[in-house]
Amino acid sequence: MASAEWTCATCTLANPPSSAVCTTCFALRPVTPGTVLSALSSPARPGSSPLGRGCDLAAIPHQGEERLPPHSPRPLPSPRLPPRPRDTALPALADALRALSLDAGTSAGSSSSGMHGMAVPMSSPTTTDPPLMVSLSRGGSVDVVDPWACHICTFSGNAQGALACEVCAAPRPARAPHRGAVRDGVWACPACQARNEGAAVFCTVCHFPDNIVVLDNARSPRHQVLAPPPDALEADIMGAYPLPHGAGVIFRVWAPSASRVCVAGVFNNWSPTMHVLEAEADCEHFSGVVPSAAVGDAYKYVVFAHDASGAEVPLWRNDPCGRWLCVLPAAGASESDAPEPGVAPPHVGIRHDLVYDSAAFTWTDSDFVRPPYNELVLYELHIGGFTPHGTWLAAIDRLPYLVSLGINAIQLLPPTQDAHTICWGYDPVSLYSPHDSFGTPDEMKSFVDAAHAHGLAVILDWVPNHLSVRSVVRSFDTADAASAGPYIYAEPELRSTPYGPRPNLASQHVQAWLIRSALMWLDEYHLDGIRVDSTGTLRRSEPALHAGASARGAAADLVEAWEFMQELTSIVRARFPDRLLIAEDLNSEPLLTYGGAGFDTQWDPVFCSMVAHQMTLASDALRSMDAIASAIGRVAGGGAPSSRLIYTESHDTIPADRESRLPHAIQHGGESFFALRRTLLAAVLLLTSPGIPMICAGQEVLENHAPPWPTPLYLDWSRLEAASSDEALARTLCTLHTFQTLISLRRNVHGCTGGLTADSVRVFHTNDAANVVAYHRFHRGGRGDDVVVICNVSNTPYAEYAIGVPRSGVWHVRLRFEDEPDSVSRLVAARGAYDLFPFSLTLSLPPYSALILSQDPL
Repeated sequence: MASAEWTCATCTLANPPSSAVCTTCFALRPVTPGTVLSALSSPARPGSSPLGRGCDLAAIPHQGEERLPPHSPRPLPSPRLPPRPRDTALPALADALRALSLDAGTSAGSSSSGMHGMAVPMSSPTTTDPPLMVSLSRGGSVDVVDPWACHICTFSGNAQGALACEVCAAPRPARAPHRGAVRDGVWACPACQARNEGAAVFCTVCHFPDNIVVLDNARSPRHQVLAPPPDALEADIMGAYPLPHGAGVIFRVWAPSASRVCVAGVFNNWSPTMHVLEAEADCEHFSGVVPSAAVGDAYKYVVFAHDASGAEVPLWRNDPCGRWLCVLPAAGASESDAPEPGVAPPHVGIRHDLVYDSAAFTWTDSDFVRPPYNELVLYELHIGGFTPHGTWLAAIDRLPYLVSLGINAIQLLPPTQDAHTICWGYDPVSLYSPHDSFGTPDEMKSFVDAAHAHGLAVILDWVPNHLSVRSVVRSFDTADAASAGPYIYAEPELRSTPYGPRPNLASQHVQAWLIRSALMWLDEYHLDGIRVDSTGTLRRSEPALHAGASARGAAADLVEAWEFMQELTSIVRARFPDRLLIAEDLNSEPLLTYGGAGFDTQWDPVFCSMVAHQMTLASDALRSMDAIASAIGRVAGGGAPSSRLIYTESHDTIPADRESRLPHAIQHGGESFFALRRTLLAAVLLLTSPGIPMICAGQEVLENHAPPWPTPLYLDWSRLEAASSDEALARTLCTLHTFQTLISLRRNVHGCTGGLTADSVRVFHTNDAANVVAYHRFHRGGRGDDVVVICNVSNTPYAEYAIGVPRSGVWHVRLRFEDEPDSVSRLVAARGAYDLFPFSLTLSLPPYSALILSQDPL
C-alpha cells in the first residue's frame, strides 16, 4: 500500500510513502478510491476488521517541525527604546539664557521660559578642569554648582555645562528659592499640591522632586502636550494614534472618575507627570498630542484618582483601547507594581502598550471574495495549538493543507491578549490587542492576508460577555480596591458571571468601547465575521448566586444587553454588510436570529449533543432514529435552518475533563473500527444536515485526545507527516478522504449536490428496528439539486435495502462506506411508490455506513 513515493498535486514534488500530506506544502495526499475503501471495510461482526485492532498512534514519535514546549513563550520583538528626542524649543531657550546679563535686575523676569532660575555656562575654561556653572537666583546672587543628576531619568553623568539631560532631554532643574515652607513636618508639592513629609525627597503622589521649580506654563517644553486635531475628536478615536510624518501621537482615554490623566512612556522616560492630557468638555475624556512619541514607543496612562482620605493617588494603567499590549518576557514582578520615574521599560514583567500604526500594513487581498453563507464550511482552530510553534507565521505555512481539505472559512478561537500564556483565550485582558505569544499585530494581519489569498475567510471569536479579573479596565480610574471601576457593573449580582466580571452595559460609553473593538477587528484586520461568545452570559444575570439580589438584578434578562446586541449588529451591518455575525447563546433563543438581536446565525448545541449521544451509546438497541431525525431537521431558535451553526465537536466539548473527543468517547482509545465508523457517520450527519457546519481541528484525522480545560488542543501533525504503519496511514487517509468528499459535496463544488446548500430537508425514512434513517435535501428539486442521504447506524449489514427516491433515472453514489469488488456507483430508480415517493431503489448497506446519492445535472 505504501510501497512507492507519491507526487503532490499542488507543488509536484515527491513525498515519502508513509506521509499523508506533502512534506513541502502540506497539501493532502491524493487518494485512490480503492485505498480508502479498503480501510473502511468491515464484516458484520465486531473485532474481525483489521481496523478493529488499530495501532497506538500515541506511541508514534513526532517528526517534522520541532515542537516547542507547551508553555514556551514566543520571543517578543524588543520595543523601541530610544532616547527621548530633544525638544526643538531647548536650543532657543539656551540662546535666550546666554543672552541674559548676570545682574539681578536683568535676570528677574526677563526670560520668557517661565523658569525662575537656570544654570548658565561661564566663559570657556582655560584648564582641563570641567567648566563651572552658575545659577541665577531671584536675588541676583551667583551660586557655583556641581555636576548634576536628571530628576526624570536619574542619570547623574550630565556635563556641568548641559542645559538639558543628555539621556532624556529633560531641561536641567533649577534650584527653587521658595519651595514652600515645611510646616508641622510637611511640605506642599508645587506640582500637585499634595502634602508630603518634610524629609521626603520626592512627592509621594506625583514623584516630583522637592527641589524643582514647577514651570508656570503646562505647555512649556518639559510638558509639551498639544490639543488633538478637531477631526480626531469628531471621529471619536480612542487609544494611541500616530500622526502622519512623525508629528507625534494622539492619546485619548475615557476615565470619568479621574482628577487628571498623564501619559508616561519611553518618550519621556516614564515620567508620571511630564505629559498631562487635557480634560475635554465632558470632564470624562482626556486627550492630547505628544510630539515626541512615535510608533513602537512603550507607554502607560497615569490616572490620578482620590482615595478614601481624599488624597490624590497615581494609578498606572494600560490603555483600554491599546492596539498592542505586551508583557516583557521575564518573571518575578507583580503587574500591579508601578514603574518609578526614569525606569524604562517598567519593572520586568509589567504589561505595557506599544504605539501601533494600524494603517501601515500593506494588504494584498483586494480581490478576495467571501464565500456565500450557504456554502460555508468552518474549521475551528487555536493559533497556539494549530502548529508546533503556535504562531501566526507558522500557521501560514499550513494554509495549503486547509485548502486541500476543502474548507473555506477559519473560525479563530479568541486570539486577543489573555491573562494566561497558554489557554483557549476565554480570559480576556484586552479586547483590542492580539495575544503577544502568537506574534505581532502585523503578523496576524499577514495570516489573514495569506488566508484570503488562499480563498479562506477568517472569523474572530470575540468575548465581550465577561472580562478577566486582570483586565486592563478593572478599577481603571478608582483608587478604591473594592470598586470595579466604570467599565464593570458596580452591583455584585450584575457584575458576577461564572467566568469573570461582566462589562457595564448600562453605560453608553462601555457599549461604545465594546462596539469599537468589534469594528476595529473587522476594519483594521479585514476579518470576515465575528462570533460573539456566550450571549447567554451577556444578557442573563445570575441573582441566585448572590444573597439579597436587587429587584433589577432578579430579572432574567438585562435590557441593556439586548440594546447592546441590537446596536452592535446594526452598526456592523451598516458598515460591513457582507460580514457574518454569529451568536453563541447555547439556549436556542429565537430572538437572537429571528427578528430580535439581528445575528445571522447561532450555535446549535442540541444538534451536537443529540448526535454525539446516539453515536456513543454502547448498544445498537438503544439508538433512536427519531432522535437523529430530530437533530437533522431541527430549526434552532425558530428561524430558517441556515440560522443555526452545527458541529459535533468544539472547544467546549473536546477537553478531557468534559465530553472528550468523539472517537475516544465512542470507544476508549478512539482507534477501533467502531470509533472510526461512527465518527464518520457523525461527520456525514454534520455535513449533510441544514445549517452552517463547523469542523473542530483534528476531526479530519480522527484526533482522539485533548487536554483538560483550559489547555488548548495541540494538533498532532505526526498523524499526517509520518504514519507508523500501513494500517495507521490507511486510517488517516480514509478519514481525510471522507472529510474531503463530504466538504466538496456540501459546497456543491461539482454542481451535482445543490440541495445541500439549501435550507429544505425532508426526513422520509426512520427504521428503529434496523437503525436506518434517510432524508432528502433539496432547493427547488431536480437533477443536480436533489440529494438523498441514507445512514445505517448499526453493526448489521443489509444486502438489499429498499428506499424511496424523488425522481426516476440514474442516481450516482457520491459517497459510500464499502469496498465490494462489484460494488456499483450507479443505481437506477424503479417505478413503485415507497416512503411517499413514486420511485425506489434497492441498496447494499454495510455496517455503520452511509450513502449519498444525487443525479447529474442536465
